[in-house]
Amino acid sequence: MRIWLVVALLCSTLVYALPENRPLRLESLTVDLQGWRVAQQARSRDTRILRVEKEGSFLVFLVAPESEDFSPAAFQSANPSWSRVSNGLDWSLRLVPARDGVRRSVVFATRIRGTTYGGYASGESEAALTDTVELFLQAVRPYEGRSLTTDFFYGKKYYLGFGDYLSGFMGNEVKYDIAHTHDIFTKEIGGSYIGTKVHGSGQGARQVRDYWRDLEQNMLWDDMFVQYSAGHGHETGLAFGVSYNEIRDALLALPAREIIVFIMACHSGGLVNAFNDKKFLWENWGQYNRTLFVMASSKLSELSSTGPGTDNEEPGGPSGSAGSAFGHSLWKALIGHADGYQTRVKDGLISLGELIDYTVSRTQSGWGHTPVYTGVYDRELLVNRVPSVEELSQFTGGTEGLSDEQVAERIADLDVALAHP
Repeated sequence: MRIWLVVALLCSTLVYALPENRPLRLESLTVDLQGWRVAQQARSRDTRILRVEKEGSFLVFLVAPESEDFSPAAFQSANPSWSRVSNGLDWSLRLVPARDGVRRSVVFATRIRGTTYGGYASGESEAALTDTVELFLQAVRPYEGRSLTTDFFYGKKYYLGFGDYLSGFMGNEVKYDIAHTHDIFTKEIGGSYIGTKVHGSGQGARQVRDYWRDLEQNMLWDDMFVQYSAGHGHETGLAFGVSYNEIRDALLALPAREIIVFIMACHSGGLVNAFNDKKFLWENWGQYNRTLFVMASSKLSELSSTGPGTDNEEPGGPSGSAGSAFGHSLWKALIGHADGYQTRVKDGLISLGELIDYTVSRTQSGWGHTPVYTGVYDRELLVNRVPSVEELSQFTGGTEGLSDEQVAERIADLDVALAHP
C-alpha cells in the first residue's frame, strides 16, 4: 500500500469540479462522480490515478496492468477479507489494520480483461472507511459507450421515426425508410430501442415536438436516442413542419449519452450545418463519454433522390418499398452489406465507420448526391448485429422464403399498419 501512496503523492495534483451527472471514463469502467470532489487525476507510467473526497473522507482509485497489492493472492492471504458484487462487478476487499502509526485502510479491487482496477480509503474508523468504499463502488459501472450494450447497461433507449408521405411523391419511400430503421433499432440486433413512429405533417409535427419535450424532461444522462426522419425538405427545414434549427435545439437539449440522427430530404445538409453552427455546445462531449452523430442524405445545395423503386433482393414489394436513395443505402448497410466494407474483414457487426463509408459510397455512386455528417463519435462504435436470413424475413418488406401469396398478404398488412401507426 505504501508504494501506491507514494506514487499518488509524487504525481502533480489537479483540483477541479466536473459538471454534475457527468461520468468519468477509466478504461473499461465509468465512475459517476456526482457528490464527490475530484482532488487529483494523474498518470504515472502505465498507472492512472484518481483521488476523490466526500464528506471528509478520501479515496484513491488506481488503474494498472499489474499490481502486487491488488493481486488475487493479496486478498486471499488477508484477514479479514470479503467480496462484494456491485453493478455486476465482482470486487474483492480487505482490511489493512493500523500499525506503526499508519492509519487503517480498506482496500478493494477487481480485474477486467487483464487490467487491475483497485483502490483504498484510509482513516481512523473502520465503519466510516467501509461506508466510503461502499458509496464509491455503487458509483462504478462497466463502460457502456456503444449502441450495442450489454446486460450492464442501465439506461433507456429511444427511437423516433417521423416523416410526411401525404403529398404523394416519395410516399412509399418515406414509409419504408422509417419502417426499415424502426425494424433494425427496435429489435435485439440493433439495441432494442423503444420505438415511436409519427407520420404526416401538421398534427404530426406537434406530436414530434411533444415527444422531444417529454424526453428532455424525463431522459437521464445514460439514456440513448436514435432518430430517423424522411420527407420533402428545403434549405431551412422540412415540409413536415419542423426547421433544422428546431431539430438541432431539441436534440442538443437532451441529456442522453448517445444521440444518433439520420435525415433524408432534399437540402437536408442544412441540418448538419445547423449543428455545426452551434459546435461550441457539443464539441467537448467526448470528454464526458457522450456521442453525437448527425448524417444527412445530401448537401445543403443538393436534392435527394428516390431509390430503386423495388429491391431486387426482396422481389414482390410495391413501388417505393426499397426506400429512398439514401434510406435504401442505409438499410443495406444495416442489414449486412457494410460488414467488412473497406477492410474486407467480416465480423457480423456493423460499426459506425462501416455504416458511414458504405452509405456515402452507395448513395453517391448510385444516385449522384453526397450524404454529409458531423458530430463527436468513435468510428468503432458498434451500431448493430447483422441479421440472419430468418430475422430479415420478419422485417418490414422482407420477403425471403415467402410465397407470392404471402408476399401479397405482407404488403397489404404493411400498408394498413403504416397508414395507422
